[in-house]
Amino acid sequence: FRPLGIDGNAPFDPLGGELLALGQGPRHMGWLNAAVRELNPKHTMRITFRPHPSHQDLRLDQSFGATTKVKTALHRDLLAARAVLTHSSAAGLIALARGIPVVCASGCGYSELCVPFSEFSNNLPCPDQDVVQDFLCSYAYSLWKAEEIETGAPFAFLRGSKPCSKQ
Repeated sequence: FRPLGIDGNAPFDPLGGELLALGQGPRHMGWLNAAVRELNPKHTMRITFRPHPSHQDLRLDQSFGATTKVKTALHRDLLAARAVLTHSSAAGLIALARGIPVVCASGCGYSELCVPFSEFSNNLPCPDQDVVQDFLCSYAYSLWKAEEIETGAPFAFLRGSKPCSKQ
């Protein structure tokens, strides 16, 4: 992950920090509010809400006392997170790659890597980095059609050049 600027060994304190709730869009806010209510019933956890860049007007239920961050860089918010809560977000994958536990919706494409709601506690296990890396490698291959892989398009894209012609 280092060539991508992701340090899987970045400092992470599973007992400190806050719950970083990631908003996706208006239709997921009901799920997100219910999830925060379920995970933090006594309002004892610090919560930071980070709305999706295309929906920066969204807010969590005010009763949670969440801090809303709109302009900060994701990596800064992840440094303060002890866990990430998201319906489904690429930022959840980044958190997993950094070793931060993620709680997500059951239909999320990477839910197998996440902490189930029933197991959420103050002592969350960090995701197994070998499992996360294997998943991300498989996921990356699934983003391209077989024909594109045969032409070398994914590799050319990553290098910033034109794809190879098919032999």
